[in-house]
Amino acid sequence: MMIKRIVVALGALALSALLLAGIPLLLIDLAGNPIPSWDRLVEAFTMPDYGGRFLIGTVIPVAAWIAWATFAIGFLAEIPNQLRALRGSASPRHRVRVPMLGAQQKAAGVLIAAILAVFMPSTAMAAEPTHAETYAASSTSISQTAVYEAPAPAAQPAAQPTTAEAAAADERRVVESGDTLWAIAEEELGAGERYSEIFEASRDSVQPGGQHLSDPDLILPGWTVTIPSAQQAAPASVPEEAPVPPEQAPVEAPVSEDAPAVDEAPEVSEAPASETSADEGTATEDVQESAGPGFVTGGDDTPAEQSQADDEEASVVADVDEDVDETDWVDVVTDWRTLGGIGGVLAAGLLSLLGLRRANQRRNRKPGTQVAMPDETISTVELELRAVENPEGMDAVDHALRLLGSWAQKTGQPLPTLYALRLSETEINVFLEEPAKLPEPFVADTDDNMAWVVALDKIEAIEEIPSSPYPGLVTLGKDETDAKLMVDLERLGALNVLSTDPQLQAAALTALALELATVPWADFVRVTLVGVAPELPEGLGSGRVRHVDDVSTLLHELRGQAREIETALALEGGEGLHQRLQSEAWAPEVIVLGEVPEEPARSELAELVSRIPRVGIAAISGGPLTGAWNYTVDSKDAASLEIPDAGVALPLVPQLVGKDDYSRILALFGVATEGDAVEYSPASPELELDEIPAPESPVDVEAEAAVTAAVAVAAAAAAAAAAAAEPAADVETAANAEAPVEAAAEDASIDEKIAATVSLRAPRLRLLGSVSLTDPQGETPTNPTTAKQWESSISRATELIAFLATRPTGQATTEEVHAALWPGQQHDTKQAKQSREGLVSRTRRWLGKDANGEWYLPYATGGIYTVSEALTRDWQDFLRLVGDDPTVADTADLIKALALVSDQPISGVKSKRYGWAEQLRQQMISTVSDAAHELATRALSAGDTRNARMAAAVGRMVEPENEVLWRDGIRAEHLAGDRAGVERLVDQLRRLKRSIDPEDDELGAETQALVDQLHERYAMAS
Repeated sequence: MMIKRIVVALGALALSALLLAGIPLLLIDLAGNPIPSWDRLVEAFTMPDYGGRFLIGTVIPVAAWIAWATFAIGFLAEIPNQLRALRGSASPRHRVRVPMLGAQQKAAGVLIAAILAVFMPSTAMAAEPTHAETYAASSTSISQTAVYEAPAPAAQPAAQPTTAEAAAADERRVVESGDTLWAIAEEELGAGERYSEIFEASRDSVQPGGQHLSDPDLILPGWTVTIPSAQQAAPASVPEEAPVPPEQAPVEAPVSEDAPAVDEAPEVSEAPASETSADEGTATEDVQESAGPGFVTGGDDTPAEQSQADDEEASVVADVDEDVDETDWVDVVTDWRTLGGIGGVLAAGLLSLLGLRRANQRRNRKPGTQVAMPDETISTVELELRAVENPEGMDAVDHALRLLGSWAQKTGQPLPTLYALRLSETEINVFLEEPAKLPEPFVADTDDNMAWVVALDKIEAIEEIPSSPYPGLVTLGKDETDAKLMVDLERLGALNVLSTDPQLQAAALTALALELATVPWADFVRVTLVGVAPELPEGLGSGRVRHVDDVSTLLHELRGQAREIETALALEGGEGLHQRLQSEAWAPEVIVLGEVPEEPARSELAELVSRIPRVGIAAISGGPLTGAWNYTVDSKDAASLEIPDAGVALPLVPQLVGKDDYSRILALFGVATEGDAVEYSPASPELELDEIPAPESPVDVEAEAAVTAAVAVAAAAAAAAAAAAEPAADVETAANAEAPVEAAAEDASIDEKIAATVSLRAPRLRLLGSVSLTDPQGETPTNPTTAKQWESSISRATELIAFLATRPTGQATTEEVHAALWPGQQHDTKQAKQSREGLVSRTRRWLGKDANGEWYLPYATGGIYTVSEALTRDWQDFLRLVGDDPTVADTADLIKALALVSDQPISGVKSKRYGWAEQLRQQMISTVSDAAHELATRALSAGDTRNARMAAAVGRMVEPENEVLWRDGIRAEHLAGDRAGVERLVDQLRRLKRSIDPEDDELGAETQALVDQLHERYAMAS
């Protein structure tokens, strides 16, 4: 087989040389210069060509030169395609194609592939690995090469043939050297964009060696692919129009002169469903899954519809979307990183830290104030971060690492010498310097036990969470399979960040520093910045980062630190920090250098970071400091990591934080850290203990429980009786945690101000808890499969309704809608327009029409979207009951308003959704909490134990960080005579504070003073 391959390669090489060099030499020898002089050209067109001299001497040679040139151009263009194909990265979007030279490129591809099969055996022999692309990776301290396997991302479910005849008509084709799915689709189906049809039809076929086609970018010679039959491969036809129920028949409406005619065919994208418009400027991260007619989900339940004209420019248009093909819609999906270059893990770390800052804001918030929130110029970066954040992936990495640490602690095994990690959508791959046996659920990915994999859904819970065993792990970027590549700086010692562009180099260094400062597994890292991002320590406030100006002072400190660690290692008999167990955390030091220092500081720092055994000091330098781990950033979309001793330069899309994003991030954290609270309404002061009626006797816990149960039953019955006049979902408040149902028992009917706006069949938007929309009046899919798919996509439509229904102006422009639901994406591309208008159209039909035949989601007028006032909203009802000043609201209205609250506002949504609602959410939290405090204060003054407990419970549920609500609850338990209840709340508050900050379980000064007063009274009474 090898001899045959060599013979074929030599033949291909000889033929290539003949075609590229032999033909030009032959033409020069036979025809010389074929370009005629002006006189010869005039003669040719004015006199007969006796003997065919002009034809033979000019026309034929020129034609031959043109033919040779087209082949040479195709040959040169095909070289990078074949190199990518041999590496398994021949993605259609990366393929170099020269217009009108497809045949030449294909012929050249056969020759080039045959040559490379011999002269590049390390890549050509890629038919041997298991399920994915393989390349060698090693570090300077690795004794043997470790294998880095990049498994393909999870594929979509295979397309099923519509009939047995269609399946039987499928053709089979054996893959030859140089083939790609794109090229096969061009030849067999007439369009390279249809490569996904061949992939879907072939993925279940068993290939040689028991393998399967799991990545459309990787096919190997000798495999067999299935060419779908004409019946299967043809685009889906337009389905028949479903009958419209009489109550939902289209209502004739005037049409402006600019509006399209009703019978005009809608504009449908010709782009393949697997690709994002080139105008979007970003790559897709996830292959989207079908979510029902007209909808596709991306990552989570993101419905999208490439649909027809909800004409944003016309005044009103008739409903023309009944005839639209609903089988190939695609949403605009987000990249793995923001437009500025921030990846999903870093975004999750930043937002997690931002959440802690805002929790601290709420902790110190006084009634009648709202926490400071960023203005629109700053908040845009938060929207972009929320669009790409990957908290699940971040938590999975942290959990997997600590699982290894826990295993090492329990078994006495040394920690595996991990130096790199790869995070994909479904699994984590770890790569070791030395062979090791890892515990379940890790599975060996190579025979030498130097590469292991664990599925994200197999990571087990840990009883006792240890310190992070690999705190120096940091993301560089994503590889060619869209997986995130991380390296352990402790193992590398030094990472040289290289670039010819100083701004790109600074952006890469800033991204690395920010991630080390925010990810959860770097909990004991100290990041020292030298000559880069000097504002970061104060601006971020994570406690991990410092900035120094004097390198000599830093070196003096590091020398002492290295001596202490080496002494400790000698006493313990350890071989290095990578062998330590995490019973005592040794904080590694990561130095981030904006530029390489001058001698002798450079040599001394290089010696510290490369010392063996490792002493927990690593350096990231903007330039060549030491070692061979070079990370080169060529552009915002292209970088490479050189893996020492393996001869591999791993291509990556780099993670970057540019100057503008860096400034906006600091401003965002500045508002969350130092922003002054904003007063918005009066508030009642907290009561002193002497102002609360003394309990007549200690509470009878059993009797109180019986009363509570009875009240709950009565409340449920009252709510059921009122259901005929109220939105059905209001009954859900009967399940509220501690007491809104108890208040509802006294008066279960809703206030007349609300009842007047509620129709028997009106959709209702619920935001005061888990987001939902109840009682839609429009179309519901009748096909069971379709209905199930549509059900998984309702949340996207609900988000659109929520955005429109909560706008302060009651309306939103096209740009505002797109910026909210597709942050960071351009709104004016063809695909963006289709996605947006498709979502609006589907949502309109789902909501339906009111009793007057008007759409709940009217057609856009002049590019302005609105939602009907007939659509009821629990937040609007809450504001009607409470008003602008809760201190003057009627007590009965306060009780009814709190009965609308079932959980923290705008909860139960995907992490990447509702980023636009963060400011509204904070406003809701403040307003509901202040109403709860006002009712609790009134109830305490009146000796009303039940409503005092209820109000305090709702307040704690909505704003658990705010100790004002906990003090209200403690006072309520005191009023009830329940000393155990007081201690229970104090213990719960301490646990909550520890969950936010493990080192902080101290009560606030005012809370501690209240508890001390109660303890003194209890001591005196006893």
